[in-house]
Amino acid sequence: MNFDITEGNYVSMPEISRPSVSCVIVIQTDSKTIYANPEDNIIAELLIASLSRDPMDITIECGKASLTCGYTEETGTLDTKPGDMILQNDGTLIFALDDEQKTGTKIGHISSITNEEKSILSGAETKARLSAEWGE
Repeated sequence: MNFDITEGNYVSMPEISRPSVSCVIVIQTDSKTIYANPEDNIIAELLIASLSRDPMDITIECGKASLTCGYTEETGTLDTKPGDMILQNDGTLIFALDDEQKTGTKIGHISSITNEEKSILSGAETKARLSAEWGE
């Protein structure tokens, strides 16, 4: 059993098994599928468990999207790199597009982020579906 912060009680959630099973965070837009490797922390694990059950439709605007997951933890300032995914305490998901400082929890990283992907994530309004994909 794991604690699901959004419900405030214990519920049965998929166990995250390492290293035999791998998982990626999937950002599916109309024009592109972007994959991110999740971080090894409780917030990323809770989000992945939630996305495994119910993918989340989001709107990305200028590198930010609001999530309704309610996962928070005490965080400090992070030095981010392009492709980092940061979840802030207010539920805002930040897609780092440059080397910058952000406050929040790093939950994933888009490896070798391309200029096309940066353009999609920094656009005026991009509809996307956030999900988790499991593989061997």
